[in-house]
Amino acid sequence: MRAPVLLLLIILGRISVSAQGPTSALIKVIQDIQAAYSKPAFLSFDIQYKYAPEESPGSYQDSLRGQVKLSGARSWYSLDSTESINTGDYQIMVFKEDRILYLTKPGSATGRAGMGANGTGTEWIRQLDSMLKSNKEIEWRLDETKAQQVIIMEMKHPQSLKRAEYYINRQTGFLDKIINIVRADQLYDPSVRQSIDAEGSYAIMETSFSNYRQNSFDSDLFNSGRYFKKQGDQYICVGAYETYKVFLGSSGL
Repeated sequence: MRAPVLLLLIILGRISVSAQGPTSALIKVIQDIQAAYSKPAFLSFDIQYKYAPEESPGSYQDSLRGQVKLSGARSWYSLDSTESINTGDYQIMVFKEDRILYLTKPGSATGRAGMGANGTGTEWIRQLDSMLKSNKEIEWRLDETKAQQVIIMEMKHPQSLKRAEYYINRQTGFLDKIINIVRADQLYDPSVRQSIDAEGSYAIMETSFSNYRQNSFDSDLFNSGRYFKKQGDQYICVGAYETYKVFLGSSGL
């Protein structure tokens, strides 16, 4: 079983395709999340993924830990043997087991935490508003306690996603955890997913966020020179990655 490679951009992106209801209330909550993650210059936090069958919510079968670091439009995360860096000029995926560096251009939606170009999130909010108005398959509610806001969404006709819960810390504005109930085959690598018999079977995927801290790293983390140098049209791996092979995923690099 392998964890989906999720950065905050995917986490928040899941909200954007999984909501229905009074759009202004939901968008306000999401805008507040965006603002919380956009303020610190050098923000890092830990993540943990746990999985359990839906019928046995306490019987976790897998657990992976990782770390995320954000600053402006740049991001870095590490999970298991995979590392991803958005330097602003390059998106670098490091596959340590295969000793591969995969290079692409940062997409227009890969700003800070995937919140839109330059991390502003305005275009993303417009897209969200459009989807909320057209999506009739989702029911959602916002629960509030003294400590947390909780966005709860349920699919009327579950497919890959059945239910999602987002727990937002009221004091910090950051996410505490996310609980997704997903079809069991979604927890496997796409290359073997078709061979998994998951009809009617769902699993609980819990993502926890902890150890938020500011100014725990500096801008050198996003220096592409730590990974490769460019000589003419050639990319050459350097330092700890000198034995890696480079694959280009975008034209014009």
